[in-house]
Formats: sequence, C-alpha cells, structure tokens
Amino acid sequence: MLARRTLAALSLFLFPLGACASAEDAQSFMPLDQGDRWSYDRIDAAGNHDTVDAQVLGASAGWVQLSNGPFGARWVSLQGPLATLADSNDGVMSIDFTSASRSETVTTPAGSFAGCTRVDFAPSSAAVNVASVWLAPGVGVVQWTESRWNGEAIATVVSARVGTRVLPATATPRTCPLSFLDSSPYIDLTFAGAQGPATFLFDTGANVSGVDGSWLSSSGVTWWSGMPMTAAGTTGNLSVKTAILSRLDLGNGFFTNPSFLIEDFTHFTSPAGKTQVGLLGTDFISCYAVTLDYANHQVTLALPGERGPPPAFGAAVPVTYPFRLPTVPVSLGSVSVSCRLDTGDAYQDPRPLLDVNQRAVDALKASGVTFHLAGLITVAGVSGQENLSLLEADRGLTLGVGGASIAHVILVVHDRGTLAQEPSALALAGSSLLSRFGSLTLDPFDRKLWIGSPR
Repeated sequence: MLARRTLAALSLFLFPLGACASAEDAQSFMPLDQGDRWSYDRIDAAGNHDTVDAQVLGASAGWVQLSNGPFGARWVSLQGPLATLADSNDGVMSIDFTSASRSETVTTPAGSFAGCTRVDFAPSSAAVNVASVWLAPGVGVVQWTESRWNGEAIATVVSARVGTRVLPATATPRTCPLSFLDSSPYIDLTFAGAQGPATFLFDTGANVSGVDGSWLSSSGVTWWSGMPMTAAGTTGNLSVKTAILSRLDLGNGFFTNPSFLIEDFTHFTSPAGKTQVGLLGTDFISCYAVTLDYANHQVTLALPGERGPPPAFGAAVPVTYPFRLPTVPVSLGSVSVSCRLDTGDAYQDPRPLLDVNQRAVDALKASGVTFHLAGLITVAGVSGQENLSLLEADRGLTLGVGGASIAHVILVVHDRGTLAQEPSALALAGSSLLSRFGSLTLDPFDRKLWIGSPR
C-alpha cells in the first residue's frame, strides 16, 4: 500500500495543469517517461548551493515514481484531464493555490523556456514548503521556490534528459589539463578561500577523497572538522579525521560542504612543479562521465546532460561499483577475473604490472598457468609501505578487456589490504597498465567503460 504522504504530495505537480488544460497538454508540461531525468541547482537565502537530481524510476497501476524534485521522492498520478491528489486513507482531495500563470518565461542554466505555467501554492497546502513551481512544455519542472524559516530558496534546472531531448542543447563538458607522475594523473582543483589551485591525485581507486592536514592550515581554505572515518587501501586500514570544506568546483559542476579525510601527503612524491595536497576519489569522480586521455594529458568531465555519443574507440564493457569502485570483467589467459580500475595506482617499474590477490593466482594455477618469482616491489599507500612479490607466467600472460589486450603482464600479489580481503579472485589495473591503452571513457550513469587499443 502506498503511504499517505506519498500519494498526497506528488499529485501537486499536475493538479493546476489539469484545471485549465487537457490530459495531453498536462502530459506535455510534465513528461513522465521512465528514464527522464532532471538536475537542479538549489540556492538558499544565505547563498548556499545544493544539487537536486530527479529521475522517473518506474510506473505502477497508473502511478509514476520520481526519485526527487520539489516534493521529494514521491509518486505521481494523472486521472483524466485533472491530476488528482489521492490519499490512501481519505481518498481524493483538493489542493488550494493562490494564482496561476500560463505565459511566463523562465531563464535557467539549461536554457530559456517560454510559455511556462506557474503554480503558486497557498502556505496551508504547500507540501515540503514549496511556494511556486514553474513547468515548461516538453521539459517539466524548470524552477521552483521554497519558503524556509530563513528566507526563500530557489531551484533552477541545470540539465535534463527528457525523451530524446538533452538540455542544455549546447551543453559542453569541461576538459581539464592533467599533470602526471609515473603514469598517474593529477588535477588542479579550486576551493573557496584557498590561495590558488590545489593539486590532487585523480584516483578512481579511492572511494573517499582526502586532503593534506598541513595544507588545510596554510592555504587559507575555509573548512571545519567533520566526523572521523576509516580509510581502507590496498596496503591496509587507517583511522582518520575528516574536514568539511566550503565548496569544490569540478568540471561544470560544484559541491557544497564536501567532506575529505585529513591525511598526510607530505611523504608522497609530486609531479614536476606541483605539490600534491590531496586525492580526489570516486565520491566526486563518479558524479561525471570521465574521459581520461593519457596521450594528451587531459580529462573531460561530463555531467549527465553533457554526455555525447559513445566513444568511437573500443567496445562497451559493463561496469559495476562494489564499494563505489569501478570494476570490470577482464580475462587473464583463459580465466575471467573482476578487475578494479585504479588511476591512482602506478609503478616506476616499466613492466606491465597488474595487482592481484592470492585467489586470482590460485585460479590461474588451477587453469594450468605456472609461475616463477620475478622479484619484489615496494608499494606505498595510505597506511605506509610494504614489499610485495612479483609473479611472472612461464609462458606469458595476456590481459584482455573490451577487445583490447596487453601481453606479458606480471602479477603483483597482495597479501593484505582491500585486495587480499576479497573472497573471490580480484585484480586491480593501475595507471601503469591503463595508460598503455591511450585513453578510456568511464560512464557511471550507463555503467559502461570504453577503452582504447594499446599504444
């Protein structure tokens, strides 16, 4: 049974339209096809920003489920020419509104929309403090206002995908230059109050971002203490404090009050002419479709509405996100293994090194692959340094992913940390391997990877 408030709230989207329009016209103003999505920038009276992402999740018995929006995560129903306000206990109800206009123009980052319908809700009936909602034909909700104790908040649409229509129509993702050290990419970030850009490791192998404690004290950046957390890495776990920063700008998007682990990066080597003061993990990276171009030293960050057609290179590979870490199926010889993509992992050793756990080694041995010890290698992570064994297949071992392959890979065997703790065979491809493909595109929205051919 649907909850009482669930049915009551979302019918507000469409009630005023039905009062002066046909069902077809109302549907035009509030498209509700599964997969339609909208992203909004909401600003409160104090100037604080937050992002509201809404999507049509599904439909059931005449109701359409939305993930978010002016009235939160609710269900919507159209009943004939009127949108009804239904209640599981009290049946059909009406909603009062003080005025409505059908000829307004609303200008937003997603475009300018003429002929919008504005609905003004009476305070006694406005759900979740919504005061007014603007709906554009063929687009849906493009703006709304909320009455709060400290003043009015306003939300405007930044991007949308409605059917085959993408907004803004000329949306262009931002391409940012990268610095490199041992094949690992570094990006310069901008924070409110900081004196100049800050260099962060661009790390798809970290699900929580981190910042250097001494930089927080010396940079002038605005921050305050957050709750402590545990950082887990391939070399072990570490309990750390957190810092809440005022704002992070990334690509064409931004984050308010982003949280970072407070760590010590002073012992890490930095790219030439740079000083690493943090690492950017998937808690931020996965908000974008990422094209990492190792060959041209740049990364393109696309918000959902900024994505173009699929890349021309490579075949699409399905991606999953256990622990928010991008993981793809790969082949090692004749054995299929799950493999994490870790752009923050790199080696000075020029050989094609692939990190694995012991279970991956056991699976390869069971398939008939024989190995010999090829030496030891020292790795450094969040919890310090350790020496790991290198295994080389006697007859060579080929890594395959998405139609591309790299021959003669050497295995770096982890006996502790996140790889070792996995109950099944698991590999980790760092930038030492990924850079050999030249470029890759990782789309967390459609959960696909495209990877180029080895250079």
